[in-house]
Amino acid sequence: MLIAVNAGNNRVLLGGYEEDERIFAASIATEPRQMPEDYACRLQQVLGLYGVDTGRIHGAVIGSVVPNLSAVLEEAMRLLGVSKVIEVSSGVKTGLNIRSEQPRQVGSDRVAGAVAARAKGRLPCVVVSLGTATTFTALDQTGALVGSAITAGVQLSVEALR
Repeated sequence: MLIAVNAGNNRVLLGGYEEDERIFAASIATEPRQMPEDYACRLQQVLGLYGVDTGRIHGAVIGSVVPNLSAVLEEAMRLLGVSKVIEVSSGVKTGLNIRSEQPRQVGSDRVAGAVAARAKGRLPCVVVSLGTATTFTALDQTGALVGSAITAGVQLSVEALR
């Protein structure tokens, strides 16, 4: 089983996959001040809720928009016995051509979304993510990331209008 982790400002989204089948999807609150042991306990509880034995997990992929949380989540996975952990970052080879003045500034969430869109979608396209922030990522006809923008998320926008 592969565990995919998407750490956002408010929630950490988790997904467990075997082959192309999603086994579970869950979320926990983002707690930036917690230690790896805290997250390992919380993750173990979530896995238990879905009947997942940590021995079945052969790897994890972590993407985070909370800079300090990546290392904490990686160590939490290692505490659970997951030895192969990859952090989606500017150093990971995804095959994505990022045509940006500052490619290292493109967040891991947008890189992961662009890679998925390129693999499954029709090009050119715009990937829209509705999280704490709303992000737009544009891919050209070759699948290169040619632009992105970030704006307030839906909840924040609704609160501002109210």
